Amino acid sequence: MICHISAKKISVCKNLPILDTLLRGTVTPSSIRYPPDHGAKFAVDGKPSVNHNYLYESDTEPYPWFQMEFAERKMVTRVTFTNRPDIWFHLFDNFDIHVGDEPAVIEQKSTNPICASFSGSSSAGQVHDFHCNNLHSGKYLLVQKNAAPVMSFSEIVVYGIPAGIPINWPNLTS
Repeated sequence: MICHISAKKISVCKNLPILDTLLRGTVTPSSIRYPPDHGAKFAVDGKPSVNHNYLYESDTEPYPWFQMEFAERKMVTRVTFTNRPDIWFHLFDNFDIHVGDEPAVIEQKSTNPICASFSGSSSAGQVHDFHCNNLHSGKYLLVQKNAAPVMSFSEIVVYGIPAGIPINWPNLTS
């Protein structure tokens, strides 16, 4: 069994496959602070950073963001982050995870629905799991900081299923 699911909420989701378009989709950052070793592509390469290089870090701006565009609409159920492992771990704070059909716009807050939020603290290299408890689907996943100055993390993994799967799809029970 993959999930217990009802018409409005996912109550438990375990061992879902990684979205098949995760690595083949388009990854776009609002900005990059130190190219070439702090780009968005490092956040989806499957290799969490072991130092201060090869991770994602935005430049200073009002609402930094990191966006994934899927090849087709997806129902996102969980997003896992690995925080950066160095002294700048505190940059992982105060953000929302949006899922929807509108792409990100520079220096504007997303209007896509929020699937999860984070306002706590983190430690170096810490892994965080965020569950999208409502059935959010869309072509875009956007991680957007709620305030300046910089967004940074080592790795992101997105779990879910194709959007539009009927509730009685095999392996889903109500």
